Amino acid sequence: MNFIDILKKKLEQAADPVRAEKMSSYMRNLFPFYGVMAGPRKLILRQLIQEGGMPRDAIKIVLGLFKEDKRELHICGQELMLRAKKQWNSHTIYELETMITTKSWWDSVDYIASNLVGPYIKRFPEHLPKVHAWATTDNLWLQRTAILFQLKYKKETDTDWLREVILMHKGQTEFFIKKAIGWSLREYAKTNPSWVMAFVQNTELQALSRKEALKNL
Repeated sequence: MNFIDILKKKLEQAADPVRAEKMSSYMRNLFPFYGVMAGPRKLILRQLIQEGGMPRDAIKIVLGLFKEDKRELHICGQELMLRAKKQWNSHTIYELETMITTKSWWDSVDYIASNLVGPYIKRFPEHLPKVHAWATTDNLWLQRTAILFQLKYKKETDTDWLREVILMHKGQTEFFIKKAIGWSLREYAKTNPSWVMAFVQNTELQALSRKEALKNL
């Protein structure tokens, strides 16, 4: 059995149909679930890697996991991609883009943006223009990623880009974009509250974005 088949078998053994129905309902029934909570799911993936070692084709496996139906498999794919950092290369930006635009919803996109794209760009800064270009596409989730990928950058945040991408999208009425703008500002406010306060005071933001940005100020 290959990695994906073994992972599926272990998740099936841990499945909880009642919990699966609740988890799917929470996600607006966009995805079916096994009903495996985060702790057991992480343990299953960790033990699988410990038993067989990190697969040499981990990134290929990640993309395969995203083709599956069950949401836990997509989540395992994200976590495997993070564990496979040593396999990242100049082409990985395209695999990250595939992950963002496959089986897309806020839970997967937010993880990919802050935990994968953010660290990837620090390691391969030559691909920063690619992420910036996502902001100008008509794909909501690529736009959201372009806004959020600096979430964990703190003092390394590029405020010129943060300002530019927010001004680019501040008129949008799409909930996930308004929320992302507010979240990115709220997070950066933990590092530079005066910058965020000044920016919000001098920028006409949507009410939700403004509320989120100033939540802790």
